[in-house]
Amino acid sequence: MHLVHFSLDRTYTVLSSALYPDGVANVDRIVLALVNEDYDSLTPLEDVMSVCDCSRSLVFMTAARKYCMRDFGGDFLLFMSAGIGRSGEHAGGRTVNIAVMLRMRARLNAMVDMVRTVTEAKCSYLMRFGLTGTASDATAVGVSEGREETFLGAFHRGGHGGRACGHRTARRTALARTLWTEEPMRVTQD
Repeated sequence: MHLVHFSLDRTYTVLSSALYPDGVANVDRIVLALVNEDYDSLTPLEDVMSVCDCSRSLVFMTAARKYCMRDFGGDFLLFMSAGIGRSGEHAGGRTVNIAVMLRMRARLNAMVDMVRTVTEAKCSYLMRFGLTGTASDATAVGVSEGREETFLGAFHRGGHGGRACGHRTARRTALARTLWTEEPMRVTQD
């Protein structure tokens, strides 16, 4: 197992389906645990914790060798690891892990909205190529400080709400589009 560490610019409160932490927690770094394609353990969390003090870390595990961390200026950070095609896990190399770290505060229900938005964007993109994710795919959304948001879905429930609402919706839709229409992946080799 090889670990890749990404320091975050601040502490984020995350809602995550990643390997660690469970549920909602504060993190200040992302750890990517790279395993071989034949990795087969019933105790993956214990395996990672035996080689890393991962407290205050968001931990993803994958056999994929493509990953990136990208800062989108003042709005958010994006982390992705993906095995699409030849790189990846037993399920045909189609595992995708995503973390979006937003530089704003949000209520828990808004974080759930954003997890859904990110997951929908990922699924929509993969379906264009006839691919699906795997059961081991993980999504995390982190929030920090700033204006508090109560909704972070792709579309505001009012549809054509006021100018401020439209601006926020456009920003969120742009985030979902950015996840897949740009080329954020950097291929890395061990």
